[in-house]
Amino acid sequence: MLYGRTPFKGANRKETFYRILVKSPELVGEPTALRDLIGKLLEKDPTKRISMEEIKGHDYFRGVDWESILEIARPPFIPLLHEEDMKEIKSIDLELFVQGIFDDEVVGNIKGSGNFDQNEKKREEVNKGVLVETLKNPSKSADFSVF
Repeated sequence: MLYGRTPFKGANRKETFYRILVKSPELVGEPTALRDLIGKLLEKDPTKRISMEEIKGHDYFRGVDWESILEIARPPFIPLLHEEDMKEIKSIDLELFVQGIFDDEVVGNIKGSGNFDQNEKKREEVNKGVLVETLKNPSKSADFSVF
């Protein structure tokens, strides 16, 4: 979010709905293309609201090739998690892991456990196999793209 809160935020639910229906959004700060676009999208009067063509031509979207949007490749194949993977995820101490993002020693302790290393290697091998197979037979799977 641009502001960290909704543009119609009130002290309570009733005030929020009142602001949505009656008040103009509070778009404070330095004027930017994004603030301008948000203001035009939140226009109360539908006849004055920005149209699709105007959105496409807005400064915020300058440089976007709208004709090629549909041709953008799908994200790469992401394998489904198996039940054994879920057991490993449940056994990880989440607080310890988050702390480990900032402390390499903690991450080393988590990765040092045998099960984590074995499953990580297994996942890497499976993913590598899928990638190699797809590169060898590109027509086999149209849903897999390599970026």
